[in-house]
Amino acid sequence: AVVYSLRTHAQRFYTGHSRDVVAVDTTGAGDAFTAGFLAEWTSSPGPVAFHMTDAALIGALEAGTDLAAQAVTRTGGNPG
Repeated sequence: AVVYSLRTHAQRFYTGHSRDVVAVDTTGAGDAFTAGFLAEWTSSPGPVAFHMTDAALIGALEAGTDLAAQAVTRTGGNPG
């Protein structure tokens, strides 16, 4: 879930869906979520602040969730 506020006192609350995976090791799940979120969030051309729409935020949450779900299916923070 994410709560954010921009230049106003209005706040928005978002929740996403979890992914059904068999978790082997949760090491790095938060880092993977953050990496997926930021990669999607910053993938649009132009300043990030201009792309702060509901759809962009939901897309970034989904990307973060997907990458974190992949990360927990492997052992260790660096499974290479």
